[in-house]
Amino acid sequence: MQMTWNGEIPTENAFRVGLPPNLLNELRNYANRMGITDFYRGLVVGPEDRPYAPGTEGIVTFGKEEDEYEDHHHSHSSGSSSSRWMVQRPKSHWNSNMHWVSPADESAHDDLLRVLSQGGFDQVLEKLGAYFDLEGLSAYHLSFIGVSHCEKGFIHTDVNDSGRKAFNMIIPLILEDGAGPELEVVSDDETVTRKYKYEYNVASMLGDEALHGTGACDYRRNGGMRMAATVYVGDITPTNVNHLLLSLTQVYPPVGNARHLLDRAGSHWSKYNPSKKLPVLA
Repeated sequence: MQMTWNGEIPTENAFRVGLPPNLLNELRNYANRMGITDFYRGLVVGPEDRPYAPGTEGIVTFGKEEDEYEDHHHSHSSGSSSSRWMVQRPKSHWNSNMHWVSPADESAHDDLLRVLSQGGFDQVLEKLGAYFDLEGLSAYHLSFIGVSHCEKGFIHTDVNDSGRKAFNMIIPLILEDGAGPELEVVSDDETVTRKYKYEYNVASMLGDEALHGTGACDYRRNGGMRMAATVYVGDITPTNVNHLLLSLTQVYPPVGNARHLLDRAGSHWSKYNPSKKLPVLA
């Protein structure tokens, strides 16, 4: 359903999406098993936190069984099959210590797609396709986001000019008890900002030109943080593919490669082919 405040719909393309109850546990368990949750705690929690400098990035390996990875900031080890991920901290105008961690190649991307499948995300794609009367859908960009402090969120959009065919879904994994609203959404006429509280098992979904930002927060005194998974889903077409590419800042899917996205269009749900699904765990 569309996000509402006292019955008012301030922006056309901001939604709440109910999620399968198993999805939260699957994503949490994956983040824990791979070492992603602990990595975030090292970035943004407590007096020993070691964040990346604003506007910097690095490639890390999560889940190595024996030896540790090392990049220019951190070393870490975990007990699962390894995969390469990209860590980014946005530039200082974001006014927060938020970091993004996203698959750095197709192998890591597909690994996370299988976790989504295990959590029942195919049901979500099916409902989205029907609600928006789309031809096909693919989950084309994935990440985890984490933050413990934000002074004033940078207002931005995640998707533009897709023809109401692409969206970013924010799936809360760790929330701080008693915290204020985590999301700010700006009205389409840019006159009103509404504050929105995240809920477990409910995604916040933002589509074309939906202006939003991180709500002000500071969980550091209590050693807390907020973490979420993000899933960009879209009906990728020759008409909108170049607009979708403009939203991507990480290394996978490859920036500027329209053919890569078009080749994967409709790969996870199709209006006409029920066999199109997310990849499953072996």
